Formats: sequence, C-alpha cells, structure tokens
Amino acid sequence: MVSFLVDLCAFSPNGLSLACVTQTEKRILVRRCDEPHAKLNVEHKFAVCTPVDSIQWSPDSGFIAASCRKHAIICIYSITIPNWKCKLSFGILDQVGGIGLEKFCWTPDARHLLCISSQFTFLSVWSIRNKCAQYLKDIWRIAQGHSFSPDGSLLAIAHTNDQCKPYIGIYSCKTWTKETSFLVASRDLAGISWSPNYDKDVLVCWDSNLFSNLYIYDILKGHLLKHYSPHGLSSGFKSVEWAPTGHFLVCTTHRNEIHVLNALTFGVLIHEVLEPSYAGSVEYDIFYGPNRTAANPKIGMSKYHRLSKWPPTYLEDYVTNDVTKGHKSPLPSWTVRVKINEDGNYLTCLTHLYPHVVWVYDLLSARLAAVLIHQNSVVGKY
Repeated sequence: MVSFLVDLCAFSPNGLSLACVTQTEKRILVRRCDEPHAKLNVEHKFAVCTPVDSIQWSPDSGFIAASCRKHAIICIYSITIPNWKCKLSFGILDQVGGIGLEKFCWTPDARHLLCISSQFTFLSVWSIRNKCAQYLKDIWRIAQGHSFSPDGSLLAIAHTNDQCKPYIGIYSCKTWTKETSFLVASRDLAGISWSPNYDKDVLVCWDSNLFSNLYIYDILKGHLLKHYSPHGLSSGFKSVEWAPTGHFLVCTTHRNEIHVLNALTFGVLIHEVLEPSYAGSVEYDIFYGPNRTAANPKIGMSKYHRLSKWPPTYLEDYVTNDVTKGHKSPLPSWTVRVKINEDGNYLTCLTHLYPHVVWVYDLLSARLAAVLIHQNSVVGKY
C-alpha cells in the first residue's frame, strides 16, 4: 500500500511523474501521471535502507533526494540513469564528528544540494558532479535563513558576525564564494526572501515575534529601501511571502491580520483583519456551499449558491467562529494561510478561527472580492 503522509508524496516539477514512499516495503515508487486516464503505472522502483521522512525532486525533474533526519542520511536517485545512486552521510549529532541534518533543498541548477546541520551550526553545499562539498559557517540560526535569486545565479545567506549581529552574505552559485555582504538593521532576524521579480534585486528581512519590523534592501548596494512597522502591532509577523510576479508582498500576523505591500513604493495596499465585522466597506460576492449528504456526496463548485452582493454587516449571519463554539480547528492556533495565484492578481486567505471560510482578495483593485463559505473545514491545499 502506498503511503500518502505529508512529505512522502511529491509531483515532479514538470508534472509528468509522482514519487511515493512505501515505508512497509522500503521503496520509492515513481509513477507516470501523464498517461491517458491517469493509470499511474510504476515506472521506477528505488530501494531505501532507512525510514524516509522527506523527499524532494530536483528542479529539472531528473533526480529524487530522500532524507532520514534520524540517521542524518540523504540518498539521491536518478530518473534517467536508474542504476546511479548517491548517498550523503552527515553523522548523528551524538556521535563523535557527527553534525546531524536539520533540513536540505536543491539548488536551482539541480546539481547541488544545500544542507543545514543540526542546531544550524553551518551550511554545506554538496555537488553530485564532482563529489565535492563547500562549507559556510557562522549562519544565523533560523529556518528561513537563505534565499536564491530569480535566475539562480546568486544565493543570499543570513550570517552572524563577531558582535552577534546579523548580516547578509551574497554568494555566487558557480564558485560558492562570497560576492558582497551588508549589515541588516534587524533586532532579531527571523527570515529573508529574495524577490522573484527579475527586474529588481530586492531582499526582504523580517524580525521574530518579539518585534514588528520588516526591512527591504537593495541587494547590489546594500541600501535600506523601506522599513515597515505597523502601528499597534505587538505580536510580530507570522509569515512573509512574495507574489509569483514579485509585484506584491504579503505579510500575516499572529492576530489574524494580512498586510499587502506593493513592490514599487512598498506602500500598504491592503491591511485587513480576517473577521466578518472587519470585512471592508465595499461590496463583494458570497458563495455558500450546501451540505453534503449520503445521497449526494459529491457536489461541485457549480452547486455552490451564489448570493447577490451584500453589505459587509450581513456576512456575520453566515460566518461563525468555530473556536469559540468549542470546535477544534484543523489549523494550528493563530495561523493564517495565504496563497497567491500564478499571475499575482488574487490572494486567498484561511484562518484557524474560521477554517471553513476562504477570503479572496483582488490585489489589482486592493479589495475583498469574494468570500467562500463551506460547511466543513478546509483542510487540504487550496
């Protein structure tokens, strides 16, 4: 039986294959999903010697990397050359000389692996071409401490200096040498992200929950372009995400708020609280989902009842707070999930207080466009 647990199933970037881990058989099965009627026939079988807790496709869909954090091992398999295999062993942290494995990711060229050791002691770059490794020390101990440029030629890494202050190092992805570096004004750096816009070399940095600061830098010059600190926000930013086009920057907080900034002047376009009583002053559409019964278990989007445009005060009649009514939310506490469509025109939001409600914002007109109300919680990707 194929296991469909989190991180154990992944589509290839080209959409032609699906990799699944069978823990009972200790195998990785690669199935074709571009065939007629989606038969999902098994194309490759790769044996694994240790339990796999994460798999990642390379950007060119030519390799699969499977990791086991418990044993600090990464195994790499080739789709084009099934007999080829590569194994990276970092040693368990408790052993002499062991550095452990915290996380890893592919580089954009699909020929290197970026690996972070346990406790974020250093970052290593492993090449599957020449079997060499480069080590970058003094990295800032955060999960989102590195980010690639849109063309994949440069890598930004958050470091710490002798005064325990954060700074950003820019590295060439060909030689893995430092090109430039600059200090950041962050008081407690929590993450960095490179803008996906090819026309702008812009890096955003944000503080941890203790502070409510967001900094935007010109990477080539190291100049601070914008410091954004919302008035009255004391809980900090929960997540920061660029739109795929790089034209908008979406920030969420621990108070169910969303902040949308434009990438031209970095001014605030949208500042909303995901509550029915704060649904804005403009009209929007409400889509209400019917109950799914045993007689009619499958109801498509076409069956959703579309109400006419209502004033915002009427939304409270259709939306209830699941948490205050004693229902357990499938999302972690004070979580706001956001998703931006590929052309960067629409933003969808989901909050743990209202897990059955999806808020849809029109980014071009900077307003709430629609509210999708479901009978059950939205637990999958949307």
